[in-house]
Amino acid sequence: ETSFSQNRINTQYGETTTPSFSIFNIKASYHLMFSETMIDLGFGVSNLFNNFYYEHLDWGHIARPGRSFTFFVKVKY
Repeated sequence: ETSFSQNRINTQYGETTTPSFSIFNIKASYHLMFSETMIDLGFGVSNLFNNFYYEHLDWGHIARPGRSFTFFVKVKY
C-alpha cells in the first residue's frame, strides 16, 4: 500500500500536511484435502517492516498499527 503526501488541506478544519508512506503486507495459505473436507491454513503479516505512518484523515496524527500477525484456519465440508 502506498499513499502520496497530502498537501491539499483545509486549515479551517485543523488539517495539516501528511508525508507519503508505503507499507508491505504478505499472506500465504496451504490447502489440505481430506475426503470431502478441505482445510485452509493461513498466515499473514501486515506492515511487514513496521513503518510509522498515518493517513491524512487520521485525527491528531495518531499512528496506524505497526506490524501485526494473522493466523487462520478455514474448514469447508
